Amino acid sequence: MPSSSKTPTAYRGNAPVSEHDCEQDEAEVVFYQLTKKFVDDSDSIPEASQEVFYYALSVGHHTGVIDCFEEKLRCPKATFERVVECFEEGSDARYKLEGILRSGEIQIDKQHLETLLPAIDEVEEKLDAEQEGHAEERAWIRTFHEMLDLLAQDSAAYVMGRMREK
Repeated sequence: MPSSSKTPTAYRGNAPVSEHDCEQDEAEVVFYQLTKKFVDDSDSIPEASQEVFYYALSVGHHTGVIDCFEEKLRCPKATFERVVECFEEGSDARYKLEGILRSGEIQIDKQHLETLLPAIDEVEEKLDAEQEGHAEERAWIRTFHEMLDLLAQDSAAYVMGRMREK
């Protein structure tokens, strides 16, 4: 692996990064996880509007709510494309992840878990059966699976995936 300062950190963890991916000066795919929310109360809300404001919050509208994200997973676009190819062609899970390639961003929340988690389990089994190669894809899938498991435990949380140009 080249020892340049441009060598990307492909994942959280110890997954190897291929020389091919290190040499690429291309976009990365980054996933962020919602870590906290707070209400921006720096401006006082007129008393006449407070009831509407709190009702909007109670039904899930983000009026005045600030979402704080933390980067959890990153890889070169080429690695992400290889991961996506591991999913069954035409499946809802693959289509969801391909959204990053189509539009540059996706949001994953609790409603997507029913589709994504079984598909991830299938991909993990498939990659384990092949035994050789796919270290980057395995590491990515493992970390992504961990993110979704955490998402399943918190009904208000969600994950954002974005294409980031270098």
